[in-house]
Amino acid sequence: ALTDDEHRAFVAVLDHIQEMERLGAPYKRTVWLAVLFATLHEIVSGRHVIDGLREDARKLWEKERVEEFAFYPRNAAGQIPCRRLACQQIDLDRVLACRWGGLNPQGELDEYEELFDGGSCIHHHLKERLDTPALFLCPSFEPLDLPDFCRFGHLPVYPLGLITCPAVNADGVMHTPLTFLDHDLEHTGTLRGWDPDPYSETLFGSPPGRERFRFLVLDSLPAALGHLKPALTLIAFYLLHEVSPGQAWTQMKEDHSGRLLHSLGKVRRVHRWDLPVAYQRTTDEEAWLACHWAHGLYRQLAEDPGACRPAADLIAQCLAQTLPQAQEQWRFFEAHRAAIGDWFRSREETQEARDGGLHHQIQCKSEWCYWHFSGGLVPFWEDYNKRCEGPVDYTDVAYLAVLHDPETRELMMQALT
Repeated sequence: ALTDDEHRAFVAVLDHIQEMERLGAPYKRTVWLAVLFATLHEIVSGRHVIDGLREDARKLWEKERVEEFAFYPRNAAGQIPCRRLACQQIDLDRVLACRWGGLNPQGELDEYEELFDGGSCIHHHLKERLDTPALFLCPSFEPLDLPDFCRFGHLPVYPLGLITCPAVNADGVMHTPLTFLDHDLEHTGTLRGWDPDPYSETLFGSPPGRERFRFLVLDSLPAALGHLKPALTLIAFYLLHEVSPGQAWTQMKEDHSGRLLHSLGKVRRVHRWDLPVAYQRTTDEEAWLACHWAHGLYRQLAEDPGACRPAADLIAQCLAQTLPQAQEQWRFFEAHRAAIGDWFRSREETQEARDGGLHHQIQCKSEWCYWHFSGGLVPFWEDYNKRCEGPVDYTDVAYLAVLHDPETRELMMQALT
């Protein structure tokens, strides 16, 4: 049951909600109301649920599968203390007495000094983002899935997730209420689709370009390639939501899809159990074909900056050129997969990973490998990865890297024939 101070706190939130409704939901104060609600939910969940789980489900913390919000008040000397403030220590009456960005204009305390003087995105970015007219923060209880993020991923609209349970999965980690909102706020700095940057002239640097990419990759997929939809959704989600426009451009700028295949391989293999079941079932072949298909469409879009060519023409060209080549390469890989792996092992260089595993790598000399992989050492196998708690197979990534490294490709073909 709620304590008296907890009950008072949520009644105060309800009063604020009714006031915001009466005023027509003014933007900044509505966002601050969402932050206040998530803060109170974080504290109450910590007191009643999370503190108990920390002992009962200790392995979740040992494996870094839970993220709690760290409250850091400013001390009397104006310094941030080294120790975070536990939820049990927080005085909710003082929390309610804060101004909360103008939500509570009569407040005598400052929420930053009381709670947010640490390294959170709320501390570093919230005020700046609220003062930026080119983006829109949208607090929401609505559960969103990967296709949702793909649909609005071209826009400078950023949901701030609100939850009613003590924790929810995001990127494979259980986030408590305020950490979940703070995680979403962090994406406004990752994407920066609202902020002019050196990549603003690239396809991913403008909302129309990003929308056209999504339309071609997801909305114009030929029926015969419908089985690639989950893999293509992962690609679109990654390029439109998880990385910045500049990083997306870096993934796609080469004349092949090697970088994208490597990134999707990490998503599918290292973070496999973080994904919904439909995306866990994506096969290596589907990922291979999807990467080549998305990259082929991107290359055509990049060569048509005026968006003059009809979508049907771009699709037809990929069906005639990109897809057959990708299918032929995959058939060869599947027929010789074991032999290719053996040849890689005969030339491998190993490197110990920080989590105790061993990275098995093959040296490639192409320029893109030197840029994308340290020293051109392309991984093809990890003995153990802490995140997925098992081995990781990157043989297909290394195979594609070798195909685009003429000297190493010749040596591989000689060994296989």
